[in-house]
Amino acid sequence: MEMVGAVNGVLGINYWNYNSTGNPNEFTSLSNLVAGQANQVLALTRRDPNIMDITGLTSINELVFNQVGSTLTAIYPDGNRTDFYVAGMPQAFALQALYKTSEIATYELVQHANLAGADPIMAGALAAARVQDTTTPAIYADLLIAQDYERYRANAEIINTAMGANPQSDFTAGWNLTLLRAQALGLDRIAAQPGWTASLVDGDENIRDGAGNVVQQLVFNAAGLSRPISSLAARGCPPRYLKTFGDLVTWLNSNPESFNWICRSGQCYTYSNFAWSLLAIAGSNPYGTDFDVYGAYNDQLMSLCSGLSMRNTALFDTSQVPSMACGFTENNEPFMSQNYQPVPNMEFGSGSIVSCASDMLQWLLYNMGRLPASQADFDILSAQQTQQQTPPLNKCGTVTGQCGGGEPAGSTVGMGWFLGTGDGAPVLSKDGGVPGFTSWMGFESWVANGKANPSGNGVVVLAAGPNASAVGRGIMRTILGANAEAGLSSS
Repeated sequence: MEMVGAVNGVLGINYWNYNSTGNPNEFTSLSNLVAGQANQVLALTRRDPNIMDITGLTSINELVFNQVGSTLTAIYPDGNRTDFYVAGMPQAFALQALYKTSEIATYELVQHANLAGADPIMAGALAAARVQDTTTPAIYADLLIAQDYERYRANAEIINTAMGANPQSDFTAGWNLTLLRAQALGLDRIAAQPGWTASLVDGDENIRDGAGNVVQQLVFNAAGLSRPISSLAARGCPPRYLKTFGDLVTWLNSNPESFNWICRSGQCYTYSNFAWSLLAIAGSNPYGTDFDVYGAYNDQLMSLCSGLSMRNTALFDTSQVPSMACGFTENNEPFMSQNYQPVPNMEFGSGSIVSCASDMLQWLLYNMGRLPASQADFDILSAQQTQQQTPPLNKCGTVTGQCGGGEPAGSTVGMGWFLGTGDGAPVLSKDGGVPGFTSWMGFESWVANGKANPSGNGVVVLAAGPNASAVGRGIMRTILGANAEAGLSSS
């Protein structure tokens, strides 16, 4: 009998045993063959070519080759087994069985190898490929894609410029295919900086900075896509899978903070738009019991934003950190929460969405009616500008602030804009803020004012500090003489 497992950071023979009639070299060639093939694949995950990173196998047992009488058996790390020779087997069949066994054994070693100190992108690619791919060559090919993707990240400006200058070239076509596959593997969601390392056990990847602190945790689901799972309760992320609509409601109401995201029976108020959105997704889930509602929300958000050419708007993820600005407090002191996480996802109405100025300008232009829109878009834009509440409502959507306190006449559902006036026409605005950052957006209403043409005046301000609202309202007052103050809400 021989066993193949981790030996000094690589895979090799780590145990053998035989009786007086056995051959100590019966499986040595086969063991070295499959260990060598697996090592060739796994070596691509090394952050340093000279530092071996395989720590063991996550498995029922290690790879075992065993002989009982004339029967030769392979017992794989997942517990399955193959008799690849029995007495009387024709030579051609025996050679075919031996070849097939070596293929399965190599694949199983690659599937179950644990890594430590690995390259974060390459370890993530391995985790995703182990879910998506069914052969060792396919996994190896995906790791080569990941290597190319790392080169792209390091030279993105140069490569993008060359692709833009030669859109029909083989160079551009090749990089487009590489980036599409990298995205399918979830590599665009992985944070990686010089000196960072990754450990991989099954499909769970922990990425650490140079000081050894965990900066990102990833899990790879049945589609092979990475999802952030760091500190789920504190971050406000739902568990990876929620079995039923009821499970999601229960989880939302088990918030460890000082309030519930979805109020209990008899209450009708919650601040988190994000929580209600997750409930809507879960309630319309067509995929059965295992469903990543958090990922589904983010996918829908990015799909919506992509249609408006807003390609940098998504739920916060640590992979965005390298391109994020540093925020400042009211005292002009730099502010940085752990990993730049703005707020727990459910604590603020925005759901911890991260964006940029160019994307917010697109959103402003859409609401101003200055982008091509369908009739459905026009209907929504019209409704959000004409429907308003008089007088402004308090908590629970009532005048009294108490549930059941009565609905004022004319109250309707809008889109959350604050309403002011300027030059005889309504001005719609909305502010926002998380520690270190604030934002403000406002524009002259073009539907309620009876104008056939889109709005001609609008402002968006993003600030790495506390002053976006004051700056935005000041600009609107300068343009329109507008009273664009937070007050009467259309929501």
